[in-house]
Amino acid sequence: MKLNNKGFTLVELLGVIIILITILLIAIPSITSTISRNKDQEIEAKQELIITETKLYVESHQRLEENFLNGYCSYTTEKLQDLSIVSEDNLLDSDGNLIVGCVYYDPTQRTYHFANPCTITSCT
Repeated sequence: MKLNNKGFTLVELLGVIIILITILLIAIPSITSTISRNKDQEIEAKQELIITETKLYVESHQRLEENFLNGYCSYTTEKLQDLSIVSEDNLLDSDGNLIVGCVYYDPTQRTYHFANPCTITSCT
């Protein structure tokens, strides 16, 4: 009588499963860190867009923005959204949450900055 030995043994299946689990244990931390790094880069890019749009607004309304240009106050992201200074797409992260922080002007260096948390009072 001839036996038909087609298929895999239990030991072979367990070996394949252990190899797959090992590969996953190595790959998951790498993938997770890549996703986290990409989210951080996205937030930084959005902050630069917020600064640029605020700068364009302030430069076109210089007479109204003396306190801001003297470094006495800042614009929070909530205020920028309320005044429609910055487009809503640029104020939201990839999860749809509002990016928290504020834009302020440093008159000594003549540069715009994004800060979180805000240390300068909000412009009204």
